[in-house]
Amino acid sequence: MAHWTKDLTRRPANTADPPRESSKVQARTRLLSAKDLTGGHPHRGSALSARRYAMLRRSMLAAAVLLALAGCDSRGPTGQPAVVSPAVDNGQFNATDVMFVQMMVEHNAPATAMLRLVQERTASKELKTLAAAVEVTQADEVKSMLDWLRNWDQPTVAPSMPEAHSEHAGMPATGEAELKALKDSPATTFDKTFLNLFIGHQHQAVEFARMEIRGGVSPAAVQLAHRVDQSRRAQIEMMLKMAA
Repeated sequence: MAHWTKDLTRRPANTADPPRESSKVQARTRLLSAKDLTGGHPHRGSALSARRYAMLRRSMLAAAVLLALAGCDSRGPTGQPAVVSPAVDNGQFNATDVMFVQMMVEHNAPATAMLRLVQERTASKELKTLAAAVEVTQADEVKSMLDWLRNWDQPTVAPSMPEAHSEHAGMPATGEAELKALKDSPATTFDKTFLNLFIGHQHQAVEFARMEIRGGVSPAAVQLAHRVDQSRRAQIEMMLKMAA
């Protein structure tokens, strides 16, 4: 675990501080009804223990923060989070942009499989909420990235030559063996197994993003890379706390 913490405590140059919780995020949290908090039984609200309520509220706030990180990059002049519109793809790109987008698209496939296993296997509402928020965010990212590859007339699959990926330690490390190990893990160790795998998986997304920040020229791809760097580091921090 210490390995991930050490690597991810530093932000790349020119990266904005993670945004504060915006009024939109606060409103999203307030809209959660008693029914959401009591598993479909609004009249049981009075029976919720203080500990359970705090755990659920923390998980909902965590999900809201992750969604905010996907769309907010900096604070405006009043100190409130500035919602940044996605940069428009202007057709400008280089080999780094293409490689970053291809790898991120491929990187999402095992992530989606792991996140859906969480919904099936875990008993932790906190982990389910986090997994749902991450899946939504990454699905939106993939949709945009596939559009860029089509606009650039580039293939959606990254080349498999190892030398093409030397800068970022190769292709995504989560494969069939890791997914099988997660599927086969007993209920008593599922959460820990998932967290260990997904922390490493998201750490690699941070490496991809920093490669793009250093060498990309596409405004849309570089902006996404900054968001990926922020959001994945936030996710890793949350998961390290869950795994402790």
